[in-house]
Order: sequence, then structure tokens, then C-alpha cells
Amino acid sequence: MAITDKLPLRTRLGTYATVILIALLSFFLLRNCVSAVYYGATVNENELTSFYELGFDAGSKETDMMTEGLENEITNPFLLKVYQKGFREGRDSIRSTLKREKNEKN
Repeated sequence: MAITDKLPLRTRLGTYATVILIALLSFFLLRNCVSAVYYGATVNENELTSFYELGFDAGSKETDMMTEGLENEITNPFLLKVYQKGFREGRDSIRSTLKREKNEKN
């Protein structure tokens, strides 16, 4: 069905706005997929484990925040996610250890 002058103006404007929104969302989804495939293909297993261990070590320390310097230096979003995952799991391991020690004292 072609959009003709028979449709009210608000209907035509709404249709155009919807098409633009769908096109923008499609572009952003496609861009994220392409970058994930590109960065995933350029990373090897050794880099993944080293960044995970760096994040885990940083999370296991008694710091309040992630290492800002290292996080700003990581340009690969895939490696950054692995680092952040290691940080969260390191932080969770410290919390569970502290909770276990507290329960053993009681």
C-alpha cells in the first residue's frame, strides 16, 4: 500500500517517524553485531584468560572501584567485558568469604 495524499497528515507523519525509528534501531543493532564479531575474532584464548585474571585480582582486593587506568586503556569492548566479569566474580568471592567467616564466628 503506497502512502498517498488520501491519508491524513498525522498518519503519514507517524508512518515516517516509525520507519525512521526502525531504521535507526536496525543500524545500532547491526553495528553492535559487527563489532562483536570483529573484536571476538581478533582475541585469542590467552588474552581472555589474562584479562579475566586481571579483573579477578583487582576485584579480590579491598578496593571500592575498578582499576580506572587499566579500564580506560582497554579499547576492545570484548576484553573490557571479560575484565569486568572477572572483577565482579572476584568481588563476589571476597564477600562470600567474609560472610562465611562471620557465620563461623557465630
